[in-house]
Amino acid sequence: MKLLPFLFLMGTLGAAGAAPVDDYLASRDRAIAALADSSRPGFDAKEKAARASLETKLRAVIGPVAPAGFRPIDGKINLETLSADLGFGQLDGLRFDKRNPTTKIVVTTQALLRQWIAGQNARGSDADSHVPTEIVKAVASESFYTFAISSDAAVAKFADLPVNAPGATIATVLLVQRRQDVVLSVPDELMASVVRGDVVFVAAQSLLGKVPPIPACDEIWHSHEKKRDEAMAAYNASGLKDEKQFDRATALEAQGDVAYRQCFAARFKDQAASAAALRQAQALVETLK
Repeated sequence: MKLLPFLFLMGTLGAAGAAPVDDYLASRDRAIAALADSSRPGFDAKEKAARASLETKLRAVIGPVAPAGFRPIDGKINLETLSADLGFGQLDGLRFDKRNPTTKIVVTTQALLRQWIAGQNARGSDADSHVPTEIVKAVASESFYTFAISSDAAVAKFADLPVNAPGATIATVLLVQRRQDVVLSVPDELMASVVRGDVVFVAAQSLLGKVPPIPACDEIWHSHEKKRDEAMAAYNASGLKDEKQFDRATALEAQGDVAYRQCFAARFKDQAASAAALRQAQALVETLK
């Protein structure tokens, strides 16, 4: 496959004859500025037209690239919205979708990914929204997938799954669950990234089989849950005045979640569901080329 040279610049469009990437970025930024107020009449139609125009420009930047089993024309712009609403700021790239199992693959470039990371970190105001700046570390992080391809829920990692990807410089698969609350749960999805030359594939795919709970890990969760509930009971008994108990309850919940998922990561390889998940992870990676 042959790709156009790519340099992702955050500034405005330069002189006439600028590269397609400059044209795309300048057009995207103008569209975002023009669509800042989603309450204005005709917003939906204007945004739809802007996204269609940007999709055409993005094709010129990325070139005729598609994951195995897709045609380049199947790709659609990954930006869900151009206004500061739910789904704003996702990874610039072309998205390819299929069902059975539900799969979403975004194709982008290394330079575009680096600039997206810089933009995400500039927008983010807390540690949870920070994405590691090195690509190899970014694609192994929960925050990357949360903000790059998950518009309405946080990604929680349960385990890393080893895969083989000959010819790739980076190949990572995570066993995850998307969630809006911290509750006792099990993973139900794979998220993966593969870097081949300048091309970056980022994917999410629902698991074909169910992952059962791991009793030893559940015990860790329930132990922290009991202590958390005790701290919350003490906070309530104080008439909501003992902030130390509230902070303790919050910390215990977070610690329990981390400890539970660390247990899951350590023990999952020995579970019956591991073999099927590994096979699916390998098959997914083999489509990302």
